[in-house]
Amino acid sequence: MLQDLVTAVPGAWGAIFVDFEGEAVDLYAVSDAYEVKWAGAHAGLLWNRIVSASQDAAMGRALAVSVLAAGNRFFVHAVDREYFVLLGAKTGASSGLARHKLAFAVEALKRLL
Repeated sequence: MLQDLVTAVPGAWGAIFVDFEGEAVDLYAVSDAYEVKWAGAHAGLLWNRIVSASQDAAMGRALAVSVLAAGNRFFVHAVDREYFVLLGAKTGASSGLARHKLAFAVEALKRLL
């Protein structure tokens, strides 16, 4: 499923299914699996802060976020309260397509849990 996600988004370099502590459950990398794990672990830290801040602001629980950093786009989408998926892509990747394909993959993962 993660491989299908990455190959469906031109410019994507990896996807990782992560628990709330930033630990990898599964991943797919175009070239460097370590970089995808590193991105997932750091995204876990950021994701937990975003979820906490949205709840503290009485905005409800955050479901997805996109971050542009260091020439890459990081798309994060919650699967449930315990897991999220990160899709990493080059900055030129289509944000709309990436968010759409990521949301579709998350729904498929939910059915498997």
